[in-house]
Amino acid sequence: MAQPPNGRERDVLRRLSGEEWEHLAQLYAGEKTISTLLERQWVEELPLLLSGTRRLRITPAGKVALTMPAPEKPKRAKLPMLKPIVPILRDR
Repeated sequence: MAQPPNGRERDVLRRLSGEEWEHLAQLYAGEKTISTLLERQWVEELPLLLSGTRRLRITPAGKVALTMPAPEKPKRAKLPMLKPIVPILRDR
């Protein structure tokens, strides 16, 4: 099974969920996130000759990836309570 998109990739896919081509600057995503989406073929890029700026659009594979369940966040270990350094009023 394919790896589901992480939070940043999911945000970009949501912004691209319409049918229109979107400017890259309007996606508020880094170059690494965009390159990952392009590698996984979840988005496609309009050739620069046609638009003059970088524009992206979601693919059918990207729509399927958007419906995948989000990965679970790792559980954090609970930290023990620290004893106060300064005495509490009831301890005096």
